[in-house]
Amino acid sequence: ESVFPMLWINIIVIFLLFSNERMYPGKGKTGVIELKKIFSVVGGSFLAILIFTYSWNSIIDISRLFFVTYWLLSTILIASTRLFLHNRGSLLDWWNEPIIIIGDYENSKDIVDKLKISRRMAYKPIVCLITDQKFISSLYNGVKFIKYSDQAQLDFKKFGIKTALIIDHSFFNNNFKNKQLLKSRLIFSTILIVMENSPISSLSLKSIDI
Repeated sequence: ESVFPMLWINIIVIFLLFSNERMYPGKGKTGVIELKKIFSVVGGSFLAILIFTYSWNSIIDISRLFFVTYWLLSTILIASTRLFLHNRGSLLDWWNEPIIIIGDYENSKDIVDKLKISRRMAYKPIVCLITDQKFISSLYNGVKFIKYSDQAQLDFKKFGIKTALIIDHSFFNNNFKNKQLLKSRLIFSTILIVMENSPISSLSLKSIDI
């Protein structure tokens, strides 16, 4: 009798913890980061179950082997299901969110390559606005590269782009960077900051709440 309440509690707690960690739909996370969060969320939910069952004096009725097996199977099932959904979903155009990248030419190319490889992050670069002083428009890996301007940001927002990804280390002048952040925050609903020296295995993105 104590098993079924435990199952319902587990489902509710996992849902709440996943929501709190912004795991629905979970875009913007590499496989390594998501796997770590899954382990922490599922582990936290089972800790809550232990506290609940102990307080209701029902822990004695639950086999330890069953409890450990259930924890391992839940972790594997959730991780495998999310991996399958993200990998299959990333092949669909509507799954990926169109974004605009703002930064210097070399770093922008690097970020485009990382996002193309790590499809499960669900970000699709549409255009890169290059902050280099002298730059001629070009095409790289299927993405347009054009010279940055305030008007360009407004123009591409009209195409439904709501998220801007700004490369933090592209700006050597903090005053210019702060002005750029302020302008972008007034145009796009979501701003993501790419931190310096971020490898593909853990692409470090920091969001700015609007």
